[in-house]
Amino acid sequence: MSYGPAEVAGVLGDRFARFYHDEIAPFWPPERVHVENGYRDLPFPFPRPVVPQREIAAEWPLSGLLGYVRSWSAARACGTESAVTAFNDDALAMLPPGAPVLIRFPLTAIAGRVA
Repeated sequence: MSYGPAEVAGVLGDRFARFYHDEIAPFWPPERVHVENGYRDLPFPFPRPVVPQREIAAEWPLSGLLGYVRSWSAARACGTESAVTAFNDDALAMLPPGAPVLIRFPLTAIAGRVA
């Protein structure tokens, strides 16, 4: 089981999506594609039953979201004077550090049946 790319709701949603999908995307390692596509392209030797869609949803303070973003390997790869800094500055211009931000993580599970 794994969680997929975060989705942010509210006023920050579009800015976060642009940051994640356009600005930071080139800095993820190539293997990140498996997270992005829910591991659908990985070879799996068993029939895959349908697994219900699930997600983790939480409300974090903006400062928590910004800390999470800084923990990404892609954020470290692109450096501090970069898209991460621009996203941080834009987010803080939109919301105060303690403002609640709804964040969702779609879950992916790979299951198989052995006959």
